[in-house]
Amino acid sequence: MKFCSTNRDDILHRLLANDPTLTELYVVCNQIGAKGAKDLAGALGGNCTLTLLDVHSNHIGVEGVKALVDALKGHPTLTELYIHGNQIGVEGAKALAYLLEDNCTLTILYVSDNHIGVEGVKALAEALKVNRPLKKLYLNGNKIDDEGAGCLAGALRGNSTLTELSVSGNQIGVKGAEYLAGALGVNCTLTRLCVNNNKIGDVGGRALLDALENNRTLTRLDVHLKKKRDLERKKRLEAENRLHLIRKGADSLRRILTSGQSCSECPVHHLGNEENLVNLIIEFCKEGGTSILIELGKEA
Repeated sequence: MKFCSTNRDDILHRLLANDPTLTELYVVCNQIGAKGAKDLAGALGGNCTLTLLDVHSNHIGVEGVKALVDALKGHPTLTELYIHGNQIGVEGAKALAYLLEDNCTLTILYVSDNHIGVEGVKALAEALKVNRPLKKLYLNGNKIDDEGAGCLAGALRGNSTLTELSVSGNQIGVKGAEYLAGALGVNCTLTRLCVNNNKIGDVGGRALLDALENNRTLTRLDVHLKKKRDLERKKRLEAENRLHLIRKGADSLRRILTSGQSCSECPVHHLGNEENLVNLIIEFCKEGGTSILIELGKEA
């Protein structure tokens, strides 16, 4: 059950009571500050039901995020954390990196607009090299520059689980775009990359498009392109990759349903969202899988 409140006592009471119906908590734009974040962290200590925590735009700062990290590092169920717009800075980013190294459930993390800079993104990039659960990371508006983009590119070369990365509005130039393009040449899990509102220009944009020619998993590249031919090329490459993944997934799903293979062999985690999964099922049914699905339903 979702719970959104501006009443501090109500929030703390529900958490301390370990209410089994409380799975999503929204405490947003309330300026709770470091003190409020510490109180929240204290209440989270015994919670074992929360799956989503949204505390964006609350001015919690470094001390606030450190308190939350201490409370969440061993949390058994939390999968989504929205902590953007909280002025956490470099030290706050380092605390989140520590969380990523230790937490085994978090799949979505929003850290946008937090003034983490190059040093902060370096810490997060190092954590990505060892983290496995995280699927989506948003780092918009953090002034990471080309150097920070290079750190993330290095992480993408070794990370095999991240599917979405957003670095829009980060003063990334051509060099940073080239770093990311190089990573796309070896990464085989990222399905969406957002680099809008940067300084990559036509040269950086084309470097990313060139990389997309040899990447078969990226189905959405959010980048500002001025020329019509570049836009058409991007659209074509995205469509080709989407079709490739759907066909690959359909083939794996067919093998699973017909031979009892492990579901871990089906690359559904590459598809990025529910819409693509639906497309996979539709494609599978078009290729003759409907009768198998029907029989499977009868057996269940």
